[in-house]
Formats: sequence, structure tokens, C-alpha cells
Amino acid sequence: MSGRPCGDSEQQESRLGDGDVATRRDSVVCTELDSGEVVLLDLDSKFYYSANETGRTVWELIDGRRSVRDVVTGTAEAYEGESKHIQDGVMQFLHDLLAESLIVVRRAERRDSRHEVDRP
Repeated sequence: MSGRPCGDSEQQESRLGDGDVATRRDSVVCTELDSGEVVLLDLDSKFYYSANETGRTVWELIDGRRSVRDVVTGTAEAYEGESKHIQDGVMQFLHDLLAESLIVVRRAERRDSRHEVDRP
């Protein structure tokens, strides 16, 4: 599963956490084709992108309420296959969407893994 960009765009590198929440940008419209694929059109950049049926499912799950973990789980429940393969594909697609600025991400609170020790 992957979105295939049909135009150039500057890549942004960012890691997504399981608790992060993705939201579709208002400037992106989605049209479903008869084949089950979708075309995403960014009205700001005028670039368009295609995604397969699995990508369409991911896009539909990105609603601004579900966490990245929920999007991965929802996609895995909709399709048969090795869960690790599905997870990797969904994460790559989410990273692609983020790099192309088709989604925005609200970061989950990150806790510092180090614990402060009380001193007398």
C-alpha cells in the first residue's frame, strides 16, 4: 500500500507515535474511483496523489479523533494479512501523507522515561 505522488513536494521527516492523532487537512479533497482507489487533491499545492483501496481505508480512518494506533488497528481489522506487514504499510502511508502535508498531526504527550529521584 502506498500513495504515489503525481507532483514534486519537499519531504519532511517526522516520526509518528502510537498515541499521536492525525487529521486530514481541509485543503485536501478525496474522490473515489470505480476501481476502489482514491485520488487526493491538495487544493493549495494543486498536486494530486493516488492511493489504493487500503490507502482509502486509512484515509477514512484519519478523522482527527483516532490515534495512529487506532488507524493501524482499524486497517488491520479490515484486511487479511500479516499484522506486521499491515502495520508497516499503514505507518509508511501515514509518513508519506505527513511528508506531503496532506495531514497534520497532534502529538501525544510524551513522558520522560527517566524518573527523578527525591533527594533528602
